This record gives sequence, C-alpha cells and structure tokens, in this order.
Amino acid sequence: MARLGNPLVYDLLVVADMLAEQRGRRNLQKAAIRRAISSAYYAVFHGLCFVCTRALERFTIAPQSRSFSRCLILLHFLRRTGIHFVGKCSSLWRRDPALTEPVYRLLDHGQIRRRLAGREASELGPIVVEISAAFAYLQDRRHQADYSPPGLTIHRDATRNVVARAKQAVTDLESLDDDQCRRLAVLPITKARLA
Repeated sequence: MARLGNPLVYDLLVVADMLAEQRGRRNLQKAAIRRAISSAYYAVFHGLCFVCTRALERFTIAPQSRSFSRCLILLHFLRRTGIHFVGKCSSLWRRDPALTEPVYRLLDHGQIRRRLAGREASELGPIVVEISAAFAYLQDRRHQADYSPPGLTIHRDATRNVVARAKQAVTDLESLDDDQCRRLAVLPITKARLA
C-alpha cells in the first residue's frame, strides 16, 4: 500500500510537527507540546482506522433501502444471518461517511492496543509488531500528556521523538500488503481466540 488515502493522518502529523516547535510563553509551549503528542497518537489511530475501513469496504452491502445502506455488514455477520453478499461499493463508501463512521465508532482504543499486543497480531509479521509497539508507546505518551497535572515537564526533544515514532508507524502502515491489511482490520473488532 502506498500513501494512506486519509489526508487527516498526514495533516495531524504536520500539526504535531508545528506544535512541537511552538515558541512563545512557557505555558503556551507546554500546552503545544502536549497537543503535539496527542496529535501524533491520533495520526496513527486514524491511520489504523483507515486501514480497517478500507480493508472492510469489500464487505459492504449495496444500498437497498435508505437505512439499510448505512449499515456496514461484515462477511462473518452475513454468513450468520443468511444475508448474501451483494458486492463492493467502493465509490459509495468513499462518498458516504455514514458507511465509514460505524467502523470508526467500532474501533476502541483499548481493544486495539490489547489485540495488537496479542499473538495473532505478531503472526502478521514484524511490521505489525512494530506498529503494535508504536501504538502502545504513543498511547502511553498521549495519556501522560493529556491527563497529567499542569506541572508535568515534557521536553521538546522528547516530543520530537514521539512525533518521529508516529511518522514511522504511519510509514509501516503504508507498507502493509493487502493480506496483512485485511487480517489486521479484523483484529480490533473481534474477540481473541481462547488458547
């Protein structure tokens, strides 16, 4: 996969870079650095969301009624309910955010982290292991930046490193092949298999 098709991912990285270099009053710099870390994390999160929605788009149902067309139905659920797969709706998918929003809403930050840290994710290859480690690291940094008291000291160099790690994770997401994308997309929305 080349560049991800979600411009928000790259815009968040640009914002993170700009905020990491913010000058001015000390408190303004501290606030900007905290937001830079949060933006870096969300760039990777939205990158994962895009990979999931793109990989799952082939399992959408063609619009047959106004409300039904807004539902994303995965092949697994199609088989369970007896609904037959109609086909791919990629142009509709890209135009209608109501089709992508359910996937975005389905993806839980904690569940993504747990599933990426599991054995099934590591079986997808070393790139997915790197993405997993970056996601956990960035999430920890974001929690620290967003939820710590105002006195927390976060240095500019450390922030640059966080942003660089996010950029590498996005590059890793771009390098996934179609099979890895499909298998990665299913992980955060399914339960782990019992050992």
